[in-house]
This record gives sequence, structure tokens and C-alpha cells, in this order.
Amino acid sequence: MQVRIIALSGNELACIDIDPTMTTSDLLDKLVEAHEYRICVLVYQGLELYGSGPGKLSDVDFSPGDNYFTAIFRTREWFEERDFTPLRLMSTDSASKVFRSAHNLKSSGYTVKELFATGYSAPELQTCLEALKGDKYTVTELKNIGFSVKQMLEAGYQAPHLRNAGFSFGMFQKADLSTAELISAGFSAVDFLDNGYTLQQLQKLSFTAGQMKCLQSWPSELKEAGYTAGQLKVAGYGLAQIRQAFSLEELKEAGYSAWVLAKSGFGLKELLTIGFSHKELGDAGFIVENAAPTTLSALPSKAA
Repeated sequence: MQVRIIALSGNELACIDIDPTMTTSDLLDKLVEAHEYRICVLVYQGLELYGSGPGKLSDVDFSPGDNYFTAIFRTREWFEERDFTPLRLMSTDSASKVFRSAHNLKSSGYTVKELFATGYSAPELQTCLEALKGDKYTVTELKNIGFSVKQMLEAGYQAPHLRNAGFSFGMFQKADLSTAELISAGFSAVDFLDNGYTLQQLQKLSFTAGQMKCLQSWPSELKEAGYTAGQLKVAGYGLAQIRQAFSLEELKEAGYSAWVLAKSGFGLKELLTIGFSHKELGDAGFIVENAAPTTLSALPSKAA
């Protein structure tokens, strides 16, 4: 036997195969399984079911063929007029169960997802969860229910906590957070790059060359983005990599000594041209004659 649950608008919400052992509460659970989370009561042939109505569906006088139940949705205004609070709708204490049953509502109580769909806000529900010692609901579960980053922040959650729980970069962007706040939340250069930011923008956001190295960026790309040879040196790029993108003068400005540059293959004339002193060139292994370096000898084994 089938039961079709429809809204007052005439839209069908669910078609459910039933058996005599099922209750109205089971039908409401099936409605939730069909992704209809708004709180409602079911009406059949003018009778509100559950609380003061029949309990088991075997008590209902079904007609042959399809049987239509109407879902009457309750708004938060309806609940407020009858002194319902989110806590009273969720709590499983005996007084709350009796109060719900008196209004033909589920005595077992409702979930955060159902209250959220009915119109209660994240801060209201967070207060309710705290009152219920709400460790039943993790931040990830609240995210899956449909809470936005903005709502969770308004409820008192911290941005890094939300990021660790799986709220995406895009979800944070919808909350109109600044780039500084996104970085404070723990999003990396990879996250920014994956969401449309350029290397130039990341450089202006003060991401280090070391963080860019984790992106496997080429030195030429980083130079174009505004990073210096010195920053790449600190980030751990090797001289062989850096020299492909930067001039010899920029390498000198980055702190490379004449000895290191000579050992990497730069000649006497090149080093002299960019301003290394005779002493530095001598220390690099060049022979200085008449105050002018002329010949390259074997390079000593010493650090830069």
C-alpha cells in the first residue's frame, strides 16, 4: 500500500510504501529521508495524526488505491505563539515530550536540521545546543545541515575551526571576509591560487617565496610576480635555479659572494663589471696583478 504526502500547494513531497506496523512518526521520518526537513503535522481525511490522533497506521481507515496525506507546515511564528522555543522542540525531557504531543508534534523531538529548515537561525540553535550540551552535533554536521560560514561565525565559532571542519574557501568568500581574514583562517597559497588568485596577487598578500616554492613555482614566474632573488634564496631555491631568472647584479644584491658566483661559472670580467672589489675577487681565487684582477686560479674550497 502506498501513501502520498502532499503540501497544501498540491506538490507531492513523498510517495511511501507502508505496512501496518508503521506509525505516523515513521511517515514523518520517511518525509525527512525525502529531504523535506520543515516541521509539519500530517492530516488525513480532516484528522491531524500523531499527537492526539491515531498512533499506528493500522488504526487509520485507508481507502483502496492511493491514500493522500497533507503536510501542514508549522512556521516559527506558529511555534512562538504557542510558547515553543528551539529547546522545547529539541529536548527529550518528559515535559517537552508531553508539550509536543499536545500539539500533535513528534514526541521524540526534532533535529537541528529540521529547526533550521523551519526558520530558526544559527545563533538561536547554537544557544539551544549549548543548553543541551550539544556535543551530539559536530561542526561538520552543522555544515552538512546547511549552515553558512557567516551564520556559524555569528554563532560564535572561530574561522580556523570552521576551515578545519571542511568549510571551503568559496564558502568563506560568500561571508565577505577580507583576504587577511581568509589567511588567518588558515587558507594557504594553494587555496588562493586554486580559487583564481594570481602569483602577483599572492605576492601582494605577503605570501613568502617559501610558500610559493610549495606550489612548485618556477623562479621566472616568481620574479615576474615581484619576488626578489634574495627572497628565493631564503626560500631554499638553489643558485642554479635562481640564475636562470635573475641577472648577475641581482644575484650579488641577493648576497651571493664572488667566490660562490665564480664557482658557479661566472667569469672575472662579469664579476668585475658588477662591482666586486679586488679583495673580494682575490678571495674568490682570482690572481690580482698591478691592482687589476687578470687570471683565474683554482678555486679554494671554502664557504661563501
